[in-house]
Amino acid sequence: MIVAFDFDNTLMSHSVPPLSWQSMKPQISILNQLLERGDTVYIVTARCVMISRAGLMDAQKKGKPKIVCQGHHHYLKRLFFDAVRKGIIPIAEDFLEQYVPNAHLIKKVYYTDGFPKGELLEELGVQVLIDDSKHKRAEALERGILAFDPSALKEIKVALKL
Repeated sequence: MIVAFDFDNTLMSHSVPPLSWQSMKPQISILNQLLERGDTVYIVTARCVMISRAGLMDAQKKGKPKIVCQGHHHYLKRLFFDAVRKGIIPIAEDFLEQYVPNAHLIKKVYYTDGFPKGELLEELGVQVLIDDSKHKRAEALERGILAFDPSALKEIKVALKL
């Protein structure tokens, strides 16, 4: 099965203010079970690529990072970017390596900069999306992709045959 997970408020919960975060253990458990079973798993996040590990390393090499996130809510993204850059909120790759024992089996982490995910999900052949965004779930459903809120644990497990 090919499954995509959103990151923020799906695998990692955070609140602003105060800036804090925690792992979402039941959802991470599902992710681990899928990886152990050999399913194809993608992380498809609306985060800006500038706050990926590679993006931050590149910005560090160039000196003071310039925020180039293109998606919606640019101001909020800049605040979020600063929180990630300062280590208040973790980089997605670091979080996954810390909380997902088989993180190396995740096919890829995609950053959409807040843009719609539907076309990418379709290109990847995703069959199930787990995402906290009602809008992103509706977009997936329009493309024939099963989509669940991360809190719908029972339904997710049934759909994924776990």
